[in-house]
Amino acid sequence: TSEDAILNEKTRFGPNLWTFNTVLAAWSKSSSEKNAVESAKKLLGTMKDLFEQGILDCRPDAVSYNCLLHALARRRRNFPDAHVMAESLVSEMLQLSKEFEDESSSIAPNEISYTALFKILNSTKSVDKGERAEYWVEQMDNKLLEDDFVQDQLKQMGWKGSTK
Repeated sequence: TSEDAILNEKTRFGPNLWTFNTVLAAWSKSSSEKNAVESAKKLLGTMKDLFEQGILDCRPDAVSYNCLLHALARRRRNFPDAHVMAESLVSEMLQLSKEFEDESSSIAPNEISYTALFKILNSTKSVDKGERAEYWVEQMDNKLLEDDFVQDQLKQMGWKGSTK
């Protein structure tokens, strides 16, 4: 009955994608230097856990991941391994977009994801930026290479390639 649906906390009451993404967006814009990234990372983990428990309204999407990438990009100098975390997040997005083919566009990395990733990679001194840029360009959809922000970050990394 409709009363059962209203009373079922898994489908009706409680956090959902929209509420989680709102909090993630707040953390990504927070002035907190270390807590923002850790809190956003923990919240994304909670979303994944809830989704695995069958609460479908909590499945992270590209916005969820992009909020964490944005938080990390803003604070990249405080995290020596920011590039490792960023590459891991984008890899996870790519993998999930393959698993959820029917809704892949909702979790696939987009221009916001790649701009944040390239910004983080550009600031690290521990990797070959050109080599990493080439790798990620190969993973990207060609249309994302046309984005001005993506192009700007790639140019700052010294990337001289062209579309696939």
